[in-house]
Amino acid sequence: MQRLSAVVVLVTLCGCSLIKTKNPAVKLDASAKVVTVKCTTSRTPPLIDSVMTVALLAGTVVTAIVAVADESKGLGATAGGLGVGTLVFGGSAIVGFGRTSACRVAKRGEARLREELSGAGQP
Repeated sequence: MQRLSAVVVLVTLCGCSLIKTKNPAVKLDASAKVVTVKCTTSRTPPLIDSVMTVALLAGTVVTAIVAVADESKGLGATAGGLGVGTLVFGGSAIVGFGRTSACRVAKRGEARLREELSGAGQP
């Protein structure tokens, strides 16, 4: 039952960045001289994924050490499951940081383009 509970918790928390972050989507209305970039700049989701990655990695190492020291407890599968969780959260963190970085670059470009468009109509 404990393993099932752990799996349920991991699945519900899994991949915060994969769900909560968005890649830049640029909308350009040339006639109205409006540029809009919609995406996620907050790095909170990938930071949460990073914390979970470190925690799961520590749990994997400890469980693996105990599994090797005392084979009768059958903790090898648990260590493997924690290792898979580490990879999932680590991958999600990488994706999240990539998306938020791309968004921040796009937002800076949006600001520069708005300045250029607003200055283009002035002599």
